[in-house]
Amino acid sequence: MLYINPLDSSFARGMDLGAAPAREKLAYRELEHTFLKHLLDEMTKSIPKDGLFANGAESDYQREMLNDTLSAVMADSGQLGIAQQMEAQQAVASVDVLG
Repeated sequence: MLYINPLDSSFARGMDLGAAPAREKLAYRELEHTFLKHLLDEMTKSIPKDGLFANGAESDYQREMLNDTLSAVMADSGQLGIAQQMEAQQAVASVDVLG
């Protein structure tokens, strides 16, 4: 379950979704965000469920929100580089098709 922040929408960011490059860039970022969220979800399964991260629906929900927020910040930073790599590959593929 991804936590959806209504203030983090394209409209709130002031993006024009009619422009294709902006939509593609947003799609690449969201793909990186989703990948990182699944990665963090799998990593947190190995954490013992006692002490700070006890069992229960509340702690599961908090853990999901934490993973979603961390993955969004990581995707926004661009340090992993998945979105940039996909964008570069798309540019090369479009040049190959056109040229």
